[in-house]
Amino acid sequence: LGYLHETTAAEARGAPIPPSIVSDAELLAIYSQSLDQALMPLARRSLEAYRFCLAAFEELGGTIEGPQWTTWSEWCEDRGEEVYRVYSHAPEPTESREDLAAQPRSGDASSGGAQQ
Repeated sequence: LGYLHETTAAEARGAPIPPSIVSDAELLAIYSQSLDQALMPLARRSLEAYRFCLAAFEELGGTIEGPQWTTWSEWCEDRGEEVYRVYSHAPEPTESREDLAAQPRSGDASSGGAQQ
């Protein structure tokens, strides 16, 4: 689900912008900010899904073995960091794999979030 939400948001961000908006710097800034705000729920869902993936692999720990599982764990980490970087407008992700996995997800009793 993380990839679904991520690519949906990326496709919307990659859609052509009308020339009348591109030619006006102020209007382009408003458009870009509004688009990012509208896509933020998708980005959050994507990040939550990638965090869930990381947490699941952390929880399983040594109970599953093999390079294919390590590859998927690293993929979830990389995708989550990319979503965080793009939508936080930070130059580089500042959270490590452990930080991402440790953050509360919606639906966790400790986060106070509602189950989706």
